[in-house]
Amino acid sequence: MLTDDEIVAAFPTNETIWHSYPGHINDRDYRIVDAVWGTGEVDFAIEQRTGERARLVISLPSSGKPLCWLYAAADNAADWVSQLLLWIDEEVHTLGLGDSRVRSIQNDDSYVVVENYGWRVTDAAHHEQLKVAAGPFGWAGVGEA
Repeated sequence: MLTDDEIVAAFPTNETIWHSYPGHINDRDYRIVDAVWGTGEVDFAIEQRTGERARLVISLPSSGKPLCWLYAAADNAADWVSQLLLWIDEEVHTLGLGDSRVRSIQNDDSYVVVENYGWRVTDAAHHEQLKVAAGPFGWAGVGEA
């Protein structure tokens, strides 16, 4: 099992990198502007080019919680981080950080809510469909810690 320290060491630290599709700049391009690493979790702040912001808490391997963004068993920490960043890319570039996402407020910060299928959508019926379709460990079923 990968350790949290290995994940932290593999995570890119350049906060000025915009994550976008090669050759395309759009409003949903984003960057991670803050990462607070804690015991069993990391708390990110994500900002789109439009200025829309949200925080996101994800579990680390030591938490023992499902790691639903993994689409395959991670070979190493770099692979684990790569899969996490791909998942964030998909979530931001499909529906963004706007009104289509359910938010929770914690200490005056707005957090997107993480579900087994991705970031929770505001449409209740669609949420239920996605939740059932993805299963408890996410789309690939390899998200077990």
